[in-house]
Amino acid sequence: MLKQTPQQTSSSASVSGVSMSQMQQQAKQEVLILVDEHDRQTGTEEKMKAHREGKLHRAFSVFIFNTKGEMLITCRAKTKYHCGGMWTNACCSHPRPGETAEQAAHRRLQEELGFDCKLKEIFSFIYKVEFDNGLWEHEFDHIFVGVYDQDPVPDASETDAFAWMSMDGLKAEINDSEKYTRWFQIAFQKMMDEGLLDRIFGEGVGLVIRQIASGEHPVSKEPHWSPSTAVRARYFSRSSWNSIDVPL
Repeated sequence: MLKQTPQQTSSSASVSGVSMSQMQQQAKQEVLILVDEHDRQTGTEEKMKAHREGKLHRAFSVFIFNTKGEMLITCRAKTKYHCGGMWTNACCSHPRPGETAEQAAHRRLQEELGFDCKLKEIFSFIYKVEFDNGLWEHEFDHIFVGVYDQDPVPDASETDAFAWMSMDGLKAEINDSEKYTRWFQIAFQKMMDEGLLDRIFGEGVGLVIRQIASGEHPVSKEPHWSPSTAVRARYFSRSSWNSIDVPL
C-alpha cells in the first residue's frame, strides 16, 4: 500500500512575507524574450502580457538526477501565477534579455533551489497550452540536465515541496494531468521516446549523466551504479523538509 503524498499547507495570502499581489507585481515587471519557431529573437514583452496573449517566448526547464537514478521533482508554490500546487521538474523559468538560456538556468537553480551544478542542453521543443485562469504558456523550451547528490534548499516562495522520484515511480504516474505540469509531461515523454532515459539508466547514471553534464566522451560501458527500486519516491514537506519514503 502506498503512503499518501504529504498534503501541502493551504494557500495563504503570503509566502515568506511576500503577498500574492506583490508576486503578481514582480511578475509584471519581468520582461521575456519573444522568438520565432527557430528561436530567433523577434522582440521582448512584459511577462504577464505575454502569458495573457500566448506569445511565443524563450524558456528553459532543468532536469536534475542523482547517482541513485532518481529525478528531483518540485511542487510549485500555490501562489504561482499558474499551475500552483502541481509537480514538475527541478526548475523552469525564462532568460532575461541579454542572458542565455544556460546562464538563466544556473541563476534559477541557485535562486529557487539553493544549489548549482554543471548543466548540458539535450534538446528543445515548442508547446502551447491554455490554463484555467486564462493564461497561456507558449514556449520555445530548452531542456538542460545535470547531476546533484545532495538535497536542495528551496525558496519557500517558489516551492511547496520536493521529492527524489524513481524512474519506475515517475513513469507510472507522469500522465496524471491533475498532478504534473504539461511541459514536464511533454519533456519527459520526449526523453522516453528518443531513448534518452534508456541510454542514461541502461549504462549507469554515474557514467552517462555525468558525461552529458560535462560534455565528456564515454570511457567505459560498465555500469557505475544500481537503480533505486525499493522506494518509489522520497517526499520532503515544506514545513520542515523532513523526508517521507513512499515504497513501491
